[in-house]
Amino acid sequence: MEYIATGNFVIDELRSDGVRHVNACGPVGYAYAGMRVFTDRCKMVANVGRDCADAIRAYAARNNVPTDGLMVKTDYTSWSVSQSGNK
Repeated sequence: MEYIATGNFVIDELRSDGVRHVNACGPVGYAYAGMRVFTDRCKMVANVGRDCADAIRAYAARNNVPTDGLMVKTDYTSWSVSQSGNK
């Protein structure tokens, strides 16, 4: 492995006018995606919660993302919710 992205794995949720958008990765995922544009020799190293570990690994497998650096250390993955609009 040539590069490692490390940091917080966060599930970001945006609620706007009754519509819910969920994106999983947070800072470590964005760093990884930026490196991956230039090389396949990179991976994420982050803690994830038991609540989302299977879904995260399934997503990673579908998108050819190495999962050996994702470690289950807590019961719950960090979750950020932002809301805009009237609902």
